[in-house]
Amino acid sequence: MRDNKSVTIQIVRVLAMTMILIDHTIVNLNVPLKSFISQVTNSGVIVFIFLSAYLFGGKQITNYKQWYIKRIKRIMIPFWIFMIIDFILEAVIWDSFDWELIPVHAFGLQGIEGLGVVVGSIHLWYITLILILYLLTPAIQWISKKLGKKKILVLIPLAIVQVVTSYTIDWGLFSRPLSWCILALEVYLIGYWLGEIKILDKIGTREFWGSTIVMLASIVLVFAWRKFIGENTAYERIVQPYALVAVDWWICVVVSLVREWKLPDLVMRVVGLLDSISYEVYIVHGLVIAMGAMPVLNNYGTVAYMATVIIGTMVAAVVLHLLSEAVYKMMKKS
Repeated sequence: MRDNKSVTIQIVRVLAMTMILIDHTIVNLNVPLKSFISQVTNSGVIVFIFLSAYLFGGKQITNYKQWYIKRIKRIMIPFWIFMIIDFILEAVIWDSFDWELIPVHAFGLQGIEGLGVVVGSIHLWYITLILILYLLTPAIQWISKKLGKKKILVLIPLAIVQVVTSYTIDWGLFSRPLSWCILALEVYLIGYWLGEIKILDKIGTREFWGSTIVMLASIVLVFAWRKFIGENTAYERIVQPYALVAVDWWICVVVSLVREWKLPDLVMRVVGLLDSISYEVYIVHGLVIAMGAMPVLNNYGTVAYMATVIIGTMVAAVVLHLLSEAVYKMMKKS
């Protein structure tokens, strides 16, 4: 029998990876419902944030130093390898190399608005965000132990700050305002707390119908707000983001509801492979699109473009994964 919890996490993570890849691929295409598809698939980042917190919630951090070192190595080594390659391409192909961007990326600060980004790495603002969330994780564990069931009250001031900053502060992480970052922190907290009770192992029909009603109500609210009130600040920074969180949670519920996956072993091996390189896929896909896929789109059309994105991204992700594993092994030996 397969470890169903592991399968659930793997499938949801692969879905999140696919959502992000679709979002960044169709941005260069003219497709029906492009705006709607982009809005939904763009929330794959929120799924990644939720899953990271969920997995940490099921564990106890006993040695903060070792935990931080392990997390930084896992996040930064693939990123550093990729950025070395990206900087070389920046200098050789685009002739726009900027020395000042090296320390920015070396410390994972590229997501901070105004510090600058490199071609093919615009989407890597996410790494800055996840590093901040990892930095806060031991504190979240302490709060959880200290407050017990009352910890959920922490979400109230956060929600208030999220609403206030939606109207007052535009600055944030690259294209994401501070209000969205606070929403991401809320999702991280909820994910951590749900991970403590392993909620994805306990999903039943009641949770399914409850999440479905909330998800459908959120979608109705989004369309109604857009039609009758318009795409104002409240819509863009409060109503729509929270509605997408509801959609993302519904996806997690639907996947976890299936207790016994009857998928063939070959399919599960593919899912396992894609899950193992999901982070690397996220890192490399922007450069693949910028460097290889866009020229293909301009010269050979949409089908060739999409094939180039998929194949190029997977190959590059596997290579980056292997290089990272080699570095991990060398570090263990030393």
